[in-house]
Amino acid sequence: MIQGLTGLLGAETDIGVKRMGELDEKPFLDVCKLRYSANEAAVEAATLCSTWQENLKNPSWQPFKHEGTGDGAEVGSFILQVFITLNHCFRLAPI
Repeated sequence: MIQGLTGLLGAETDIGVKRMGELDEKPFLDVCKLRYSANEAAVEAATLCSTWQENLKNPSWQPFKHEGTGDGAEVGSFILQVFITLNHCFRLAPI
């Protein structure tokens, strides 16, 4: 497939193949470079990426902590107040 597309798209076209559902390690590496030395960053990025990859395979894993908030109307009211405040501060379109 790639060889056939290369003929259609030209010699200077780069085509990469990535398996669906796999994480890209580059964002992990970019962040780890900010916190660790170059050697440690590569190891730490690989560890983090593989940990996240394994977690994503687990259907019961939740990446975000869910806290009980009590009354749903209270939460909705709070969110509405935030939007009203943002609208007032930044002169956004009316709600």
